[in-house]
Amino acid sequence: MKIVAVGHRGTWMGAPENSILSHETAYAMGARGIEFDIRATKDKVFVVFHDEDVKNKTNGRGKIQDKTLAEVKALRLKHNGLVTDHQIPTLRQALRNVRGRYMVDIDFKGGFENSAQALKSILREEGFEEAGAPLVTIFCRNRDTCAGLMALNDHYAVRPLYLNKNHAKEMKDLDIRVMGLRNHQFTLKRARRIRGHDMQLFKNTMKYNALNLLRELLGLPLKRKRPALNKLNKYFQNGLEGGALFIQTDYLPELVSYLKDQGRYQEAVLDKNFQAIIPPAQNIGIA
Repeated sequence: MKIVAVGHRGTWMGAPENSILSHETAYAMGARGIEFDIRATKDKVFVVFHDEDVKNKTNGRGKIQDKTLAEVKALRLKHNGLVTDHQIPTLRQALRNVRGRYMVDIDFKGGFENSAQALKSILREEGFEEAGAPLVTIFCRNRDTCAGLMALNDHYAVRPLYLNKNHAKEMKDLDIRVMGLRNHQFTLKRARRIRGHDMQLFKNTMKYNALNLLRELLGLPLKRKRPALNKLNKYFQNGLEGGALFIQTDYLPELVSYLKDQGRYQEAVLDKNFQAIIPPAQNIGIA
């Protein structure tokens, strides 16, 4: 089975994370899946941004939910602490930039009443219910969020996070088709349990770092330390042994190289049935 390399927030290498440039850079590195975070503005527009407050990653301050789209668009993203010319993209801008080249994993950070229907309408209007459209998975990190997004599971793939064996069985009974498993939670037993319920495994290989989680919560710059290559390869190997269809990473060049060496790299984009479709090279360029 070929495995899709998924870029976490696109990539932070050479571009502000979650920017259109980060998606392009991740694609050039070999990602055939892009994970990005969405939040809603004060005027109920979904934008691609991780933090609740903009102070860490832009030249502004304040919460996304308290800003209009015009105010968000006036901000400029930071990279390595320096202000760039890049804006926070809207969800529509990010989706239009896909152009059949990669599947999308949407990390739903927050929205508004009827967010599921609004998100579904955007995806439909942008062509993601058409034949041959790329796969869209939608990550929800807790039960309440997943319950609120289940209306999307008919055409897309709501992706809960593995909690325990009873939760995995419960999600299978709800026709969930993809389940996430974080690096620090990973065991082969859990991975095989997910696969045993006929769910695809989406393995996160980012190292758990409580200090960085706290720094993001407080709006402080992250301190990234690249793991040793043998440790990264161990994370990737766990994904292979666990039967993962998707492996997400902050270190795309290393993951892509590893998958190619193993003969397991998925070059093509996947559709909603997890089947390879459009050759990626047919559609290139920034929207």
